[in-house]
Amino acid sequence: MGASASSALSLEILARMGDLELLSRLAVEGYLAGKHRSLKRGYGGEFVQYRPYVPGDDAKYVDWKLYARQGRLCMKSFREETDMRVALVLDASASMAYRGQHAICSKSRYAVMAAACLAYLAHHQGDQVGLFVYGGQNGIDEALANSQNRSLSRLLEELAKIAPEGNGRLHSVIPRVEDYISGRGVTVILSDLHNEEEGLENCLKHLHYGQSDVIVFQILDDDELTLPFGDGMRFVDSEDGRQIDASADVVREEYQSQFDEFARGVRDSSFRSQADFVQIKTNTELGKVLSAFLAVRR
Repeated sequence: MGASASSALSLEILARMGDLELLSRLAVEGYLAGKHRSLKRGYGGEFVQYRPYVPGDDAKYVDWKLYARQGRLCMKSFREETDMRVALVLDASASMAYRGQHAICSKSRYAVMAAACLAYLAHHQGDQVGLFVYGGQNGIDEALANSQNRSLSRLLEELAKIAPEGNGRLHSVIPRVEDYISGRGVTVILSDLHNEEEGLENCLKHLHYGQSDVIVFQILDDDELTLPFGDGMRFVDSEDGRQIDASADVVREEYQSQFDEFARGVRDSSFRSQADFVQIKTNTELGKVLSAFLAVRR
């Protein structure tokens, strides 16, 4: 990719875009162009099977001879149509609203951008996409996109509504994700994983035993890794409101030791559950997210 294209697709520019559909198209197609790949549509190639017609499907792929014989509207499925389901699971609890002093965007905004790009990529590869959100003020439970462009648009509209707030726990959406996947699929979790240390392994094992490949993106702000503050700081827990007055210089060593233990714990829980784990900072280009997803999806 040329320098101008790379600059136009920088995370800083993408983060300022309000149109998630445009953002995801630019990011995904720009990334794939740089990798000399193309988006595969779900038609063409070797015929595999029939599937029921869904309003909005392209009528030219209806088997009209079968309709004449049996009166059933059926679509021809081909080798490139994967029939895979992708579940995007987003953490919208209050901690995801954090944006550090030098960050391009909040953790929540980064998760929304990443999810939009993954939805766009999966949709254009013939996958079905489900959105599951826990926490937040909008109460979004599930918004599905299949082969219809307007359904993808709806999913992106729901993503744009996400406003992090209050408490939220991953286990609350796991049963619905399992019901949705119900076979071959990929579950993508985008969360900072705060307060998930104890239950994470059990959640991931449930998904894996349900035949879903799982990839966990732990989204963090640089401030969480380095605690770059000085004296006279008041630290406030965004989810329960607890406050502590302390000097960051005094507590930094102990904080980093405990944070390293936390990060190591969620990573090890993912590995023990046979889930892929990627720690992502909010200044990381979205290409890393797309690359990790494509590696699992294969």
